[in-house]
Amino acid sequence: MSGPAGEVPAPTMLSTDTFVALMEPTREGGSPSRLEGALRSAFPQVERFCDPGDCLRELPRTGPVVFLVDRGSLEQSELLWLILLAESRRGPVLLLDEGPMNLVLERAGVAAVLQRASLEGGGALLPDYLGLCVQSARGAHEQRELSAEVEELRQREATQRKESAALRRETEHFVRDALHEFRTPLTSMHEFASILHDGLGGPLTDKQHEYLEYVLSGTHDMLELFDDFRDSIRLRLDDLPTMLGTHELKEIVEAALAEAETDRVTFEVEMPHRGAELYADAGQLRTCLARVLSYAAKSTPRGGRVKLRARSIDKSCEFSILNNGPTPTEGDARLMREGVFTNHLQRKSVTKVFGIGIELARALISLNGGQLELTADGEQGSVLSFRVPKHKPAPAGRASARAVA
Repeated sequence: MSGPAGEVPAPTMLSTDTFVALMEPTREGGSPSRLEGALRSAFPQVERFCDPGDCLRELPRTGPVVFLVDRGSLEQSELLWLILLAESRRGPVLLLDEGPMNLVLERAGVAAVLQRASLEGGGALLPDYLGLCVQSARGAHEQRELSAEVEELRQREATQRKESAALRRETEHFVRDALHEFRTPLTSMHEFASILHDGLGGPLTDKQHEYLEYVLSGTHDMLELFDDFRDSIRLRLDDLPTMLGTHELKEIVEAALAEAETDRVTFEVEMPHRGAELYADAGQLRTCLARVLSYAAKSTPRGGRVKLRARSIDKSCEFSILNNGPTPTEGDARLMREGVFTNHLQRKSVTKVFGIGIELARALISLNGGQLELTADGEQGSVLSFRVPKHKPAPAGRASARAVA
């Protein structure tokens, strides 16, 4: 707003926190220059320096700073001070000069060049003009600093990703090598126990035969645990490939029965003889079905029965494994669905309650488009069931088009 006639409107204070460090030649008598007076009209914190070293030493510890340097205060050999002022990263460097910005000044860190002629003709508007120049330079400097910080964070994140990937690979190799070291002697124990059990090492007493069955069962469980642990680690490292394809249901079931421990119980199998197909990773589905069958066999009293029912229903194939072991509770069924149960008293996981084999089976079934369910079978026993698709799912776009049609 203008004042009475003949009065010059007071300049607007554009910033209360910016410290302006003015470097200009020493004036006779120590009186402030016109430039210093205009800056003090626009900014409450202005300090004049004649020596660049004093300027750097006497800057405030915190807060934004803008350097306004009169080229006449520097000798040609002292252009290094411009670089030092810029490298302090406290704020932008503005240079008062006759010539325009050039590559040398730009590389020295100068943010902008104010033409001396334009300042001399500024008149009453000089404080506002200087204020806008300083604020603009400060804003550009903050933007560059922010961009530099973002780039530094991006590079740091990229480095961390590379280091994390290297650590994952190293962990995977270590786990594989360690499991191989553990598995090798255990495999030898299992094979020689099998030789003795089959009578190839000579006749055995009934008691020795019984003890060897326990040895074979234990070594079989340990070998299975090693494989499950290896695959569980690979799942967590996203290193277990999934190769989906169309396979015959009967072949998957027969391979799983051969892999599972079936000696202690009687298995009843009900499935289509030929023709039924499903869409899954054959190796993963065989493994998870074998682990569920082994769990059902261990949950069933020795000499009991486990029933496997595999059938084709609508667009999926359903597998149900029934046993007459302990009846599951509602909490067991919920834990199987959710994977983890936690309250203020305890924490339960599928691995802790049902074993690593069932946890692996649960994860593999999920990878193949299904979900492992646990329910009660009447008054006694339990049912573990899951479904996998019969055919390759249609792409989302095609499915949506058919739905609209």
